[in-house]
Amino acid sequence: MRRGVDGHTSPAADAAQTVATAPRFSRDDVLAHLFASPCFSSERRPLLEAAVDAYLRGDAVVDIHLLVPQIEQAVRQAAILVGAPIYAPRKGGGLNLRTLDELLRDATLTGALSEDITTYLRALLTDARAWNIRNKICHGMADQDSFNMLVADRVLHAALTIALLQEDNHGDGQTSPRVRGCDGPQDC
Repeated sequence: MRRGVDGHTSPAADAAQTVATAPRFSRDDVLAHLFASPCFSSERRPLLEAAVDAYLRGDAVVDIHLLVPQIEQAVRQAAILVGAPIYAPRKGGGLNLRTLDELLRDATLTGALSEDITTYLRALLTDARAWNIRNKICHGMADQDSFNMLVADRVLHAALTIALLQEDNHGDGQTSPRVRGCDGPQDC
């Protein structure tokens, strides 16, 4: 049974550990799920392979450091896929990339992924009132205790959740984004 920093167990962490050690769950299964989505580009395969390998061997520090930026890029790719802007005007002219939080609040992206998924990702990655993993990691605010398998479980789950966004081919050369397994907002 996995224990978090505070010594408590997590049913989700226990379930993730059970799945991770079950014979039907493999590195290749995780990678196939990620790369089935247009949100994860093949150019990032070596980084994602290293992250999944680290996760499976229980190296939360490496897994989290590798996977969090890949999740941010995957959200950016999702925004491009659904037609949401990834740049915002910069004071003094020019453009900056929109922050992860701005992307996750974008109505177009929320419409494609669902309110539930974007709210979950914000709580996990960018909301200071919640886990805020991305900001703590990327701004150097995370202490050693922040790098545990409970957090690694959530980070991997976030990546797998983003990978649910697929492109449906309509057979006429046209595609549209859709969350795999959802027939509409009521199902997600």
